Amino acid sequence: MLNIIDPDQLIEKRFYRESCKKQEGTWIKDLKYLKKTIKTKQEMVLVDDNMLSIEKNYPFAIEAKAFEGDQQDQALLGIF
Repeated sequence: MLNIIDPDQLIEKRFYRESCKKQEGTWIKDLKYLKKTIKTKQEMVLVDDNMLSIEKNYPFAIEAKAFEGDQQDQALLGIF
């Protein structure tokens, strides 16, 4: 999806499941674990459908609708 919303590759780093921590039975992204990779939180934004990840990373997180396999889904295009 990032290839579509960022065709000029302005986003320098991408983090996936390997960057998550398991908490309360689910995988969440926690930006504090990325501080060695990213200089400051102000340089990043998290887009996720997991409310635990959103809450843990507020105000640097944007809630997105979960992808349910619809190849015509364009929800992320409206975020930016």
